[in-house]
Amino acid sequence: MSPPRSLSTVPRRPTYAPTSGSRVRLVALRKQMQGRAPGGRALTPGLTLVDAQELAKVLGVPHTWILRKARAGEIPHHKLGHYVRFDYDEIIAYVEQTKIEPGTRRRR
Repeated sequence: MSPPRSLSTVPRRPTYAPTSGSRVRLVALRKQMQGRAPGGRALTPGLTLVDAQELAKVLGVPHTWILRKARAGEIPHHKLGHYVRFDYDEIIAYVEQTKIEPGTRRRR
């Protein structure tokens, strides 16, 4: 029987906090990677596809949230076989649509 693990050795789940400037980071990353696949191969000009984990880092949300929204058809995505990929330009447009202006109230 192995000895009990102390609480200090138990790995903690990562915390995800909404971050400001997600759109700015998306635009900067898109410019940096424009026309390049993660492996360095050239893609169609203006088309940069990334996976959910890469997009989650930029947006500051869990990758499971992104995959759940894609499965529900709520965010734009591309299916390549069983792989799900996201285009930066489409995600930037989606982020712009979800923007709430100051002073506007949403009714439930």
